Amino acid sequence: MVDHTQTFVEWWHDGQRADCTLTEAIGLYVSTFPGRTIPFLEECVRIQTGQVDVMIAGDNHEDVGNDVVKVVVEMFKVRRENLMGKARTHHVAAARSAAMWLMRDIGFSYANIGKVFGRDHSTVVYNVQTIKERMQVDTILSQRITQLKSKWISYSSK
Repeated sequence: MVDHTQTFVEWWHDGQRADCTLTEAIGLYVSTFPGRTIPFLEECVRIQTGQVDVMIAGDNHEDVGNDVVKVVVEMFKVRRENLMGKARTHHVAAARSAAMWLMRDIGFSYANIGKVFGRDHSTVVYNVQTIKERMQVDTILSQRITQLKSKWISYSSK
């Protein structure tokens, strides 16, 4: 019997769909492989990767958001209060944008990301879009974001 959960996780994390949120990836997978239901895959992915798609699951966005912040603080070597505050130095702003991108990638709504950082959703939209565009031309940034995503997967599956 084929383990559709593992198949989906490998398919999503093979790098070809790195710009998809969990919800988008599930939709693509279901449309590519008929017969797999979205609720089944969502539950399987949550179990397999330790992630929670907060647009669907809802209430624990603060806990998951805090976990993302921990991973970003560790990887980017920034102070949590700077990341969460108003600091605008390049290094801190880049780390904050990366955190917002990762939260969006794992399924946070723009509004929930804004709540975590105390920012308006339009600021989050701008940061996420900007980092996506920069990743297209900046290979170092793209590699760093890939490392961040890998770190998150490792952290969230503990």
